[in-house]
Amino acid sequence: MKEKRKWTILALGAFVILLIAHFLYYQKSKITIYDDNTAKKINWKPGLTVGEFLQKNNISLGQDDLTNPATDFPLIPGSKIYLNRSHSEVVISTISIHPELIEQKKEVSNLRPVLVRKYRYGKRIIQEKILTRGGRTIRREKISEKTFFSTFKTLTLLDKETLKPVKTYNLTRCRKIKMIATAYYPGDPLAWKNGTETFLGLKMERGIVAVDPKVIKLRSRVYVPGYGYGYAADTGSAIKGKRIDLGVTNAEEEKEWPHRPVVVYILEAANNY
Repeated sequence: MKEKRKWTILALGAFVILLIAHFLYYQKSKITIYDDNTAKKINWKPGLTVGEFLQKNNISLGQDDLTNPATDFPLIPGSKIYLNRSHSEVVISTISIHPELIEQKKEVSNLRPVLVRKYRYGKRIIQEKILTRGGRTIRREKISEKTFFSTFKTLTLLDKETLKPVKTYNLTRCRKIKMIATAYYPGDPLAWKNGTETFLGLKMERGIVAVDPKVIKLRSRVYVPGYGYGYAADTGSAIKGKRIDLGVTNAEEEKEWPHRPVVVYILEAANNY
């Protein structure tokens, strides 16, 4: 009886050891796959390469994904496979295009010489697909590129004698008013004192403009495209609201301004032109 019990205990011990050995072998024979931040264990199958093993277990690889070991490496029990996935994102970047001088004109017909300049500037918008792997950029693919341009003008007051710059105004930042323009000239019989002297007591000449002080304050420096630089130094009984009377040289030139729509840029208030 004792002998039988002894063999039973030995048999049970051997069975337990066999189970443990089988379990350990089973664990060691499993393949561990590290996919980004996750780990997964899958039963090993003999005769397969890394790529075949992944395919049989429905683990797909992207075009730019890598494996370690490589996909043609034969698997052995307990192997570890590291998947280095690639990731893509669409990035939009904006590049500023610095102002470029495209046109300039010196105007000397009015009260003082001025220089009008036109600049072009813009921005370039680039849309790219960026492919990264392991935190490193491996490829950039341009999806689209668009360039947008805008323009702005500046007006520079020049010294009468030296023609050196005195002050520059960015017309884009100046207040502007849409107005209706007429004209008058020295000796105009319809003007106050026959157009020889302005409301402020200045000599009437080309560049002097008459305004409604409720709309544009007297002693304002202005600029009218197509006419030029002006100084608000006069008023008129018919110049009310958004009306402006432009001082010109003679009656012939006055005919060129039969209630023409214009844009008036208000540069600044100044005690002289």
